[in-house]
Amino acid sequence: MYIRYTGALGQPPSSSRLVEELKNTWQKRRNKGEVFDLLRQQKTSLYPLDSAVDTFLTGIFGNFPDDLWLAKTIAKFGPEPLWPVKEIEERVKRATVSRWCPEFGNIEAILTNPDPEVAFQDAALKPLVKCYMAAEQQLEKFPVKAYFFPGRSSRRALIIGGVHGSEPAGVRVVQRLREALTNASIKGNPPFFTTILVPVLFPRTLATKSRNVSGGLGLQKVTVNQQTNVSLVCREIEPNRNFPLPGENYSQARKRGQTGTLAPELMIREAGGLTISSGSLTSTRMVPENRILIQLIERFQPERLASIHAHQIMSACHPCGTDQVTGCGGEGPGIFVDPRGIDPATKRVTDQNKVDFDDKLTNRMLAEALKRLPALKIPTSLQPFGGNMGCFKDTNKTTVRYFSKQRVQGNSLGDWAPVDTAGRAGITTLTIELPNLENKKEPKEFNSLINLHSDLLQEIFLMP
Repeated sequence: MYIRYTGALGQPPSSSRLVEELKNTWQKRRNKGEVFDLLRQQKTSLYPLDSAVDTFLTGIFGNFPDDLWLAKTIAKFGPEPLWPVKEIEERVKRATVSRWCPEFGNIEAILTNPDPEVAFQDAALKPLVKCYMAAEQQLEKFPVKAYFFPGRSSRRALIIGGVHGSEPAGVRVVQRLREALTNASIKGNPPFFTTILVPVLFPRTLATKSRNVSGGLGLQKVTVNQQTNVSLVCREIEPNRNFPLPGENYSQARKRGQTGTLAPELMIREAGGLTISSGSLTSTRMVPENRILIQLIERFQPERLASIHAHQIMSACHPCGTDQVTGCGGEGPGIFVDPRGIDPATKRVTDQNKVDFDDKLTNRMLAEALKRLPALKIPTSLQPFGGNMGCFKDTNKTTVRYFSKQRVQGNSLGDWAPVDTAGRAGITTLTIELPNLENKKEPKEFNSLINLHSDLLQEIFLMP
């Protein structure tokens, strides 16, 4: 079996025209990959299959059950980033048992929000619909794209960039990795992990280089004559503090948000119990792109997840709690992990084996980065791993634990992803921070740092 590169999705032909195009494509070159690509280009499911389409596919693939299965599965779900996990696992199994020809991967899909209405039935909330739907409509202009790479195993990894539009360096790392995985797959060396890349999670903010995003619904308290009223207002939010409670899945958070006018989807857990964050950059509801990401995670169920960002180079940082702070200890550029096996509310270790595994993986990446760093001649002023190294008096010691006081704003992906939920296991979750040089002149050596992080992800993170 041969799958060629799938480029940008085109406009879907009509059902009758699709059959005609399929026939013409097959008669010209008898290239199975081109048939699969035509099916991937449909914006909606072809199921139940039009009888003419079904007859055509059965006619050319009837003696090749793997090919027929792949064609019909693409017709049912679309490109592979949209497939449920069971179909992904079946795909890997068939490719392994039947010894499919090398697959190039780089299969593109546009991710859409399957829950765009957000159930604003209450008349009091109707003015807010316009606020939220404006963000939803921007997805048409700035779509979220994902790229699928078949791996040598059914173990799965997800790598994202572009959470903050003001951090384009993270986007460049994922784009560089996309090129590297494509080239490696062409040469017959695909990643061990079956992988999905999302280079830009929030394309609408990358265009404006903004850290925050519009479309949030926040609580606002107004006190008049000693009487406090609470209302919902449209506001910009911090996109990485816009996730369900650790341990909750999407449907649980969604269900809570449907119970009343002010009922929140999103809450935070404090010492006194659950509460609604009223911070200036918080929302009671998920913004469209995070709905897309959460449901991608629940559909694909990755074992490992890396989120690529950029961090300002700080001279005074938050403490790690392990030694005297000498630099950027725990927060700054570097490679960090939010390990599984730790209760994010109490910080109590619940599974030491998972903690040790996640720490070990991250330390492997950091050790290799520091080993290769001198040859890259990157200016020391960039402190490319200052967050890992600045926590100790002993410069040979490092930390891979991230620290941020801002998590009180809400639940981050690093709080939510590592914790088991109904339907998925906890995910080994890395945060990679490059030096943020936004609005500053970038040294020529900075591209070497982009390549270094891409190489570490390819050579260590995506390997067993």
